Amino acid sequence: MLIPGYQIIQELYVGDDSIVYRAQREADQRPVVLKALKQPYPSPERIAWFKREYEITRGLNLPGVVEAYGLETSQDRWVMVL
Repeated sequence: MLIPGYQIIQELYVGDDSIVYRAQREADQRPVVLKALKQPYPSPERIAWFKREYEITRGLNLPGVVEAYGLETSQDRWVMVL
């Protein structure tokens, strides 16, 4: 999968609904984790679930918990930048 603005380094996990990658953000060379919905053109319910997951993750400001940097769309897929 190509995600503009990011260089995919490694596939970390493939589930029924999502794929998780280790990547590098091209703008600042920052290491990130990308969680992408597998299905192109997901249902409105699935998009709402993914957005809630992002908002919950973004709201957690705890040591040891991954920081959520953004929620993007790429190639008709939703991508969470962590």
